[in-house]
Amino acid sequence: MEPNLMEYWATWRKYAKAILIMTFMLVVGTVWFDPSAAIGALIGGVIAFLNFRLLALDVQRTVEKPPQEAQKFAFFRYLVRFLTVAVMLVILLLHPWFGLSAFVAAIPPLFSVKLTLAVETMISYFGKLAKNSTHSNQKGG
Repeated sequence: MEPNLMEYWATWRKYAKAILIMTFMLVVGTVWFDPSAAIGALIGGVIAFLNFRLLALDVQRTVEKPPQEAQKFAFFRYLVRFLTVAVMLVILLLHPWFGLSAFVAAIPPLFSVKLTLAVETMISYFGKLAKNSTHSNQKGG
């Protein structure tokens, strides 16, 4: 495997772990209170994980295509991933076994990668802010 792809897949594994951890926390946290919510969280986590995996594979395939073909391919694959999530959410909401609690519990895993990126960005930003503040205090004092 090429070195740049090794780094790419290492990054993918990091964010895939975030999906799995959030899903696990939601399932364990809801299973005793509302089993349908636990099932919704589990289904949301599986869809989020598969969606993220498909995105990674699609990115690899897209960069290997000519620009015109890549644009059509990327759009079609985005549409497939989007419709998969939409169908899953509609089924969870409308199916009598699941309902609103399953629907609501399925949503957080879908945002786990975005949440992880936001938290990492804030930690980095505040870490740099604290480091700059410490350096300016040492210079001035």
